[in-house]
Amino acid sequence: DNGGVQTAMLSLASIREGFWGLDPQKATGIVRACHDFGAKMVSDHKGRFGLLAPLNMIDIDSSLKEAEYGLDQVRADGIGVQSSANGRYPGDPYYNPLWEELNRRKAVVFFHGPVPDCCGALKVGPGVNPAVGEVTFDMTRAVMSLLANGALARYRDIKWLFAYGGGATPYIAGRMEAFFKDAKNLHDIAPNGVMAELRRLHYDTVNVTAAPSFAALTKLAPMTNITYGTDFPYFANDQLDTLDQRGLSAKDLAAIHAGNAKRLTPRLA
Repeated sequence: DNGGVQTAMLSLASIREGFWGLDPQKATGIVRACHDFGAKMVSDHKGRFGLLAPLNMIDIDSSLKEAEYGLDQVRADGIGVQSSANGRYPGDPYYNPLWEELNRRKAVVFFHGPVPDCCGALKVGPGVNPAVGEVTFDMTRAVMSLLANGALARYRDIKWLFAYGGGATPYIAGRMEAFFKDAKNLHDIAPNGVMAELRRLHYDTVNVTAAPSFAALTKLAPMTNITYGTDFPYFANDQLDTLDQRGLSAKDLAAIHAGNAKRLTPRLA
């Protein structure tokens, strides 16, 4: 209400990789509770919420069942996953059955980032929270994984949406292109080129509304592929002010605020 937000999309906050070491059965119990809680919020507060149903991503069979439950029983607007799970990134062939099913459904798949186990203990200075950089770097690795393993090219009907503006993806897009351009399978993983694959992805504005970050994002992605995000409860709506300072047209600002989200999830319209 304070930020003027009429409808917010619910998704699972950052969690430790692998659901804190839980087995698939216990992790599924948490996921189901989140599905049902989210569905109740949507039902109890008409028009105020949408739901991106979480998956555990530590076990492919239970994740497939969770996706079916979330989309068919809970009627979620899409799927929400972490950028990695137990060191496994989303381009890993292990996840192909899941992407095949979500591609068939033309689903929205939203990626949110944990501090990965590989790097959470890194100490770069007193008082520096690993989340300052590691969640964005993990998101970057997720994008690279999907690109390098051909998932972006194969599953064309999934609407891929990445938090934090895709992490460092906009800044290192040229580096990705330079390293992948000589790959023998380039046509298979990026039939229209690396930049084309990255441009057609969807990105949110969490922590990328400052001038340098936003410049990189908007040089890569069209305005039609950028959606407003808060990262609540870690952040609230303070990023609305910095977004207003980017000198956007009223049309582009309206698209980022709401229009692009409505195209991704037509029920919201």
